[in-house]
Amino acid sequence: HFEIKQISPLLYEGVAKFKNLKVIKTLTIEPEQFLVKTKVKVTGDLSLVSGLKTFITQTQKAFRPDKNFLSFLTPPDIDGFFVSSNKGFEQIPLPPGKTPALDESFSSVKIAALGTKYFGQAWIEKKSDVLPQFYITFKDEKPLGFVQHLILNPGKDFELSYKMFIGPKDFTFLKKHSFLFHWVDFGWFGALSRFILSILEFFYSLAGNWGLSIILLTLLVRLCLLPLALSSHRSMETMKKVHPEIQKIREKFKKDPQRLNQEVMALMKTHRANPFGGCLILLLQIPVFWALWRALSNSYALYQAPFMLWIQDLSWKDPYYVLPVLMSFFMFLQQKILPVAAMNKEMTRIMMIMPIIMGVFMINLPSGLALYMLVSALFGMAQQALLNKKSETLAVIDQKIKKPLKEVKT
Repeated sequence: HFEIKQISPLLYEGVAKFKNLKVIKTLTIEPEQFLVKTKVKVTGDLSLVSGLKTFITQTQKAFRPDKNFLSFLTPPDIDGFFVSSNKGFEQIPLPPGKTPALDESFSSVKIAALGTKYFGQAWIEKKSDVLPQFYITFKDEKPLGFVQHLILNPGKDFELSYKMFIGPKDFTFLKKHSFLFHWVDFGWFGALSRFILSILEFFYSLAGNWGLSIILLTLLVRLCLLPLALSSHRSMETMKKVHPEIQKIREKFKKDPQRLNQEVMALMKTHRANPFGGCLILLLQIPVFWALWRALSNSYALYQAPFMLWIQDLSWKDPYYVLPVLMSFFMFLQQKILPVAAMNKEMTRIMMIMPIIMGVFMINLPSGLALYMLVSALFGMAQQALLNKKSETLAVIDQKIKKPLKEVKT
């Protein structure tokens, strides 16, 4: 026998009876917090049951990538489990294929959740007489998880209480719940992703548009990297100047590789030239790029957030691929005006391929990330043009100074 009654608009009570067993379940709904607070009390002959199970599942079949599926952008409707237990925090993505093999269990569970990239349901431990276990499996191609509380003392009433979160995986909101913010997986550079997200939220409070916030973030990153950019430019200019001398040394000692290396290293040391000086700024941008990618791909704040014109969802790819194409074009122009472009033809050809590779790579990534890369490329091109102009001016001044000195010496 089972009956349920509404005590108040947000309070429900259900009573189930079986022989001498009685189960009372009370639900308190807190819509603004996306929470359902639950209390369960079992009285009577507890020898009739071995324990209680709380299921976490979904009504529809889970979308999962095919075994041969390859994409840098995870679809927003892919499901996955998240568990906080005595093992720590664990993300359990659904394996590919139509009949996935997934059968795991966890002890002393505090949080058990199932969700997509932007929404989910989470069971949060509050109080119980025994530490629960959590099991994950599949049934009818649907992910199924259940929290199990074993009844260890059949002679005593059994009580437990927990919370169910059902709503968006908004990182800022989830931070208010104990450890639930780990549910949002930002990857390897999680701390940096969370920091970038906080900066984006600050810019959003000023601009009121997530696309403009990304542009402001891009400018901030480029300004912070400006000293390294200047150092990189000086390194490339120095390499450009010593390049003719290196070519002479290579021609002179082409039959003696050991002597060739010694002479080149001595020349580099004399002129304080570093062939890898121009790569430092690129290496430092990789963590920022990765962290921003994870922040844009997994942040509910940017879910379906519009920018302007055809970009109506910054968390999803550009539907017309305009941003990746423009990004590749301006990256190509930037490569053309680098000082290193006039030195090594083979290196130049390799560098010219990079914009194409990046454009293809960006096709399926969030349009917000493509916007970041496009603005960064525009900034970099303008910066490089100004630096080249400055170098040319200094070269002309240097030439004008040297010419009178030679005449005086003569």
